[in-house]
This record gives sequence, structure tokens and C-alpha cells, in this order.
Amino acid sequence: MNGAAENFVRTFKSNVDKIVKDGISLEKAVNMFLLDYTTVEHSTTGRSPAFIMFKRELRNRFDLLKPNVESDVNKNQYRQKVNKNGKRNCDFVIGEKVFVKDPRRNSKERSEAIVIKKLSPVTYEVQFDDNVISKKHVNQMIKSKVTATFKRGEYDTHTNVRETLTEPRRSERIKNKKSEQQKL
Repeated sequence: MNGAAENFVRTFKSNVDKIVKDGISLEKAVNMFLLDYTTVEHSTTGRSPAFIMFKRELRNRFDLLKPNVESDVNKNQYRQKVNKNGKRNCDFVIGEKVFVKDPRRNSKERSEAIVIKKLSPVTYEVQFDDNVISKKHVNQMIKSKVTATFKRGEYDTHTNVRETLTEPRRSERIKNKKSEQQKL
């Protein structure tokens, strides 16, 4: 009539016998079994008996295998606090090559442009290859590894910025050869 109780008694006896055969006292074997039984999730309720009774999970030896979530949370919160919005240092120099999204193109790739004017602490005017000028926020700009250098007063209008900034790349050998030719 009471099949569930009989199943529990059978499970209890077989498991306690196995623990006792390992050389552990009967009292400790019963305690070990009951702790393990009350902390394991039940198939019908989906909760452990300890959770149903105490509204919390009991700590057992398997909790030592779980990763410590608290240290991960603290580390991520610290990283988030340090890198919050506004902490990114985005200071561009006039004449610096940058990559920005060109709204005229339907491509996800960024286009190369040159910073020509600083409008505010976070807004710059940039010039694309085809001499089109656009206003961009620093969040839309990425520094290029190749930097263009020129003298500050070298141009007055926006139209000739690209011509003054683009110089052909020369190897050291060719530069040395030109300087030797100029000496002769």
C-alpha cells in the first residue's frame, strides 16, 4: 500500500550498508545519507527536501566544487565602475588620421578621414577622401595607427587639407639615396 515509504527504506538500507562497508560507523553513515538525501533535488517537486522545509539550500561537501560567484561579481563590478561612460580618453589632434562611419555608404566598414577642427571637447570636424566634411562625436571615431603630421598654420581652407597631409611613403634606403643626390 505504501510503496513510496518502502522504496525509501530499501534505498536507505542499501546506501547505509555501502557506507558502513567502507569502514565508517553506523551513526555517521546514517547522518551522511540523510544529509545527502535532503540536499538532492526531488524528481517530483523539483526542489530538495531541505529547501521545501527551510526555504534555503543546505551547504554540503559538493558546494566546495562550485565556483565562488561572489569574487567574480566583485571583480566585474569594480571593472564596470572603473570603465564607466565618460572615462574613455579620446583626444584627437588636428591632422590625425581616424576611421569613422561614412553615412553616405551602406557599408559597415569605417572610412578613413582626417581631423580638421575641434568643435567641442567631444565633437570634431573630419574630412573624407573626397573632400566631404562631416561632424563626428568621439564615440564614432577610432584612432588610426598611421598618423599624418603637418604644421598648424599650413592650411586655411578645408579643401586642401588632404593634399597637404598625404605624403608618399618612402623607405629609409630611398630617403638616404635622395639625401646623397642632394649633396652632389
